[in-house]
Amino acid sequence: MIPYLRQWAKNNAWKPVLPMELIIFVTGRCMFRCKHCLIEKFDSDSSRELSLETIERLASDLPALAVLMLTGGEPFMRNDLPELVHIFSIRSRPKVISIATNGFLTNKIVEMVGRILSLPEFSSQLVVTLTFEGIGQDHDNNRRFAGAYEKALSTAKRLKELQERHSSLAVGANITMIPGNEKRILSAARELAGKSLFSFLSQNVYREGRPFNACAQINLSVCRQLSRFVQAYSRSFKMSGNLILGRWHYLKERFQANLIERTCHTNTYQGITCEAGRGIGVVYHDGRVGPCELLPADWGNVKERPFSQIWNSSTNRRLSDQLRLRRCFCSHECFISASVNLQLIPMLSCLSWNLVQTMQGSR
Repeated sequence: MIPYLRQWAKNNAWKPVLPMELIIFVTGRCMFRCKHCLIEKFDSDSSRELSLETIERLASDLPALAVLMLTGGEPFMRNDLPELVHIFSIRSRPKVISIATNGFLTNKIVEMVGRILSLPEFSSQLVVTLTFEGIGQDHDNNRRFAGAYEKALSTAKRLKELQERHSSLAVGANITMIPGNEKRILSAARELAGKSLFSFLSQNVYREGRPFNACAQINLSVCRQLSRFVQAYSRSFKMSGNLILGRWHYLKERFQANLIERTCHTNTYQGITCEAGRGIGVVYHDGRVGPCELLPADWGNVKERPFSQIWNSSTNRRLSDQLRLRRCFCSHECFISASVNLQLIPMLSCLSWNLVQTMQGSR
């Protein structure tokens, strides 16, 4: 806890800063071409991916990383994923390591997750989240791949068995609401919940691929109902086996869902200053660094320069300050979550909003 508090204090004192949450696209490869995916062009050339040597340098530059989010492409297409996780586990010691997966490579996923959980000195909460846009044919149609849904369920069942032997593993289902699935997304969420395979449910909403433009194409009434359902399901989830952290996770998710709904409704800034470029950032599979998934990844490349030098260059510090001054906004869940986690005023806003909601609900 002390390293996290020390880095948080440094970030807020405007000293040389480092992100406390990081998204890494570990590969540009994927077997699916989902209709809603923000990736315009996949990269099938694995030789362009970050080597373990580069990963070692990157992880060593981030000694107080609280949350590491691994994505792609499909992360489990990378054969050395357990070794990559091991490096971060030793060098950065994140409290939470999350991996988002489409769940198609069942045997490989279960084998790799088992290897990660058996790593020496592994002490993080490992969160494996399977992604859904519906059930059955709806899911397959969006993935443009027959059998995708059944494979994901098979993976969830196998991971559930693994979870029973490893308390540090949490298996979740993320349900994405996109234009066209509003009529069936609630029933899909209920069916997934009814299978009793998941530690928690979470929700994403379709968004435009640029900031200052929220998700105007979805039904906000259905979005609100879905939010309430996934929150109720996930209320007892214990993050890292810790009831307090789990409770904060639940309160933050409620506040975040309301914030996203208001942002989508008004398409305006809602008072939460974004931590992109300061407390959270992105590293892509080819080494490019950016402040946010919705902004250009042109800050530098970790294959060429140390991450800390890229992050703290005078140009990039100025760009980060400009993002905050411009009151940049969007509906990107990861960046809103980091902005609430890493700033005192949003933390207090989250707690007070939840208190008001509780008081109103008890009347």
